[in-house]
Amino acid sequence: LRQDLAQNWFHPPSPCKPTTSPPNPHSYFRQRMFLWAPMRMWSIPLKCTQCNRKMHHSGIYTKVREVIDIDSKYYLVGGDYPRCSKCMVPVCPWSIDILKQLDPSHRNKFPAILTTHLALDRKCVTLMKPRTIGNSSSYLQQALQEIHSEEWARRTVDYLSDCELHKKTGVLTQTQAAYQQPPPFRPLPLAQWFETVHSNEILGHLDELKGVITSTYGKILKLDSTKKVHVKLR
Repeated sequence: LRQDLAQNWFHPPSPCKPTTSPPNPHSYFRQRMFLWAPMRMWSIPLKCTQCNRKMHHSGIYTKVREVIDIDSKYYLVGGDYPRCSKCMVPVCPWSIDILKQLDPSHRNKFPAILTTHLALDRKCVTLMKPRTIGNSSSYLQQALQEIHSEEWARRTVDYLSDCELHKKTGVLTQTQAAYQQPPPFRPLPLAQWFETVHSNEILGHLDELKGVITSTYGKILKLDSTKKVHVKLR
């Protein structure tokens, strides 16, 4: 991570074919990694939110976040750890104060919407925007969990197939090996969490929404102060 800062995405290597040793189940369930380092990748100056001084990076961010994608999960790693030389207070590289200092082109490269513990990819949040009949947070949660379970089953089948191949080669050499169980399937969070992520995404565009509402031009024909609208909605 300290040397290769030319790309954001890092993909895991393919699992090795079984040889004399039995296959490792964890090598079939490796996840991608997204490296976020705006200061070191694009030389973007960041300022401290308290004293407005220029911050410098102080190594790699110590916490790794897990992001839920459409068919799998990936890790979010911070290659920058912004720190102010006067306040000496480190800042999270993907906090709202840091993302607001980036231009729209680089800000859109950040792929996730974060909550307290987990994060959701922006492509999944986009699926929640058309709020039509049947398209709810519970529907998205069930659909994503079905896709994740199919991907987990596919990787499990690949691992068990290689175990069967290794077992056949062990019959020829008259050796027995103990095979590990594949990692269990981890269910996705509840539908309420997806609704929270959608609300956080809307709050991130609150200034643009206010600008669109207040920049509506035209003539006002009539103002109705009666309760007809409330009665109709009720």
